[in-house]
Amino acid sequence: MERHILHLHIPCFQISLERVADPKLRYRPVVVAVPPDGGIISCSLEAKREGIRPGMSIREAKSLCPRVIFIRPDPMKVEKGLERLHLLAQRYTPLWEISKAGHLYLDLTGTHRLWDIRDVGQRLIVEIKEDLGVPCSTGIGANKLVSQIASRIVPPLELLEVRRGEEGHFMAPLDISFIPAIYPKEAHMLKTELGIQRVGLLWGLDFSLLRLLFSLRAPVVYDQSRGIDHSPVYPHHKIPKIEESITFPGDINEDEVLRSYLFVLLERCLDKIQKIGLLPKRGGLWFRYSDYMCVMRAFWPKGRELWPLFRELEGLFKKGHTRKTGVRELGLWLSCTPRPPIKKRIQELWEEKGHLRSWGLSKAINEVRERFGRDAIFYGIALGVKD
Repeated sequence: MERHILHLHIPCFQISLERVADPKLRYRPVVVAVPPDGGIISCSLEAKREGIRPGMSIREAKSLCPRVIFIRPDPMKVEKGLERLHLLAQRYTPLWEISKAGHLYLDLTGTHRLWDIRDVGQRLIVEIKEDLGVPCSTGIGANKLVSQIASRIVPPLELLEVRRGEEGHFMAPLDISFIPAIYPKEAHMLKTELGIQRVGLLWGLDFSLLRLLFSLRAPVVYDQSRGIDHSPVYPHHKIPKIEESITFPGDINEDEVLRSYLFVLLERCLDKIQKIGLLPKRGGLWFRYSDYMCVMRAFWPKGRELWPLFRELEGLFKKGHTRKTGVRELGLWLSCTPRPPIKKRIQELWEEKGHLRSWGLSKAINEVRERFGRDAIFYGIALGVKD
């Protein structure tokens, strides 16, 4: 069956989202970084024209472009934007893959009886513009490589289709920097020392020379220069994720008060996890401060019960909350995993290890709350921080 892969490209995803909220950022050089000492995470096209590149220091960026605008990373905004992309992708195919923020592959193989592939690309451009307010471009090809490059070279709000059998002709006039298997330093060497500027010039190199230049990557470079890519679109397996957060009416910076709220958030998350019959696998917390800076910390929980988990979170809390600025929002998330099958004797041994008391107490508290309401009983640490 002939493959039909669509790639959706939104350049500088967070910057595109920020420009929707603040139109003053449009057409100006903008970079995502954490001042004063952080490196450049991503930069707009206008900033790249000034010579700014990801990985560059903030000082270097300012020296190249004094009028550059810095914005802080906002993982929550990016995640919410990606969730909207997930919902749009699911309308057309169950087989889709996020390669990075703002880059989405859709495997539309076998869907030609449902809709025209080009029509899907045009629809996505319109739907994303209406839903998120950001411009995007789409590329269509017989594989991931060709569709991804097509979406990068076409202007925003447009679509480019590379027909089957024309992959080599499409790749030949492109700059060699478009070949993913060729590193930037290697591309510079090819241009300056061998005079190879375009992909098509690689076709004239003997395979033994490719082996000398790229070692084990030579077969990959050979295929990619001809538009050949057999890699599949990996299906997105969404891990169940439980999330709770509290936005304070006034900024808070007292550690004991924040610890109490953190305990309440953990209780809520564990209640939801237990109701769906799963176990916590990975977690994290975030602090959003009054100056809009967001600090995030992640961890792999060792405990499964309330108090062991809270002890782990306390250590994470101390590492994450180091600023003197007031906290505007506190949040906690836990991703989940299915419960493994446990034989009765293993369960008994587990309970004999000292877990029975903690498990029994949690079970008793949950039963009281189910019968008389959540405020009927609560832990002392949460005193004054009830729902």
